[in-house]
Amino acid sequence: MYIDIIMQAPKRFPDAVKQAILANLATLPNWRIHPRFHLFESISLPELNKCLLGCEASGSNGVLLKAPDESLIKQGVDHLFEMNIPVVTLVTDLPYSKRLAYIGIDNRAAGRTAAYMLNRLLNSNKRAWQWY
Repeated sequence: MYIDIIMQAPKRFPDAVKQAILANLATLPNWRIHPRFHLFESISLPELNKCLLGCEASGSNGVLLKAPDESLIKQGVDHLFEMNIPVVTLVTDLPYSKRLAYIGIDNRAAGRTAAYMLNRLLNSNKRAWQWY
C-alpha cells in the first residue's frame, strides 16, 4: 500500500510527522505500507496541486495532506476522490472538499469554547469590572 504524505510547512513539523510515521510503521509488521514523503517549506499552489495530482499517476492508495485551504488544492482533492484515492487532511482542514477525514483541532469549536469561557469569566466578575 502506497501512501503519499504531502506537506507544506516549516521543516520541523514535517520532520516530526515523518519520524512518527516511520516509528509507527514498525509496530505494524503484518502491513506492507510504503510512505512516500513530499515535504515542502515553500511551494507555489500550482506546483503543490501538480504534486497532489501526481499521486494518481504514481499509484497512490491514499494521501495525507497538509496544505493551504485554497480552491486549487480543493479541486485536486476532489479529483483524487473521483479516482477513488482517499485524502485525509492534517492540521489544516479543507472542509468544503471531498476529503475523507480531518486530523486536527476543530477551530470553530475551540473558538466557541473560548468565547463561552470568556463570557463566564466576565459575568462572574462583573463587580470587579464596574470601576472601569
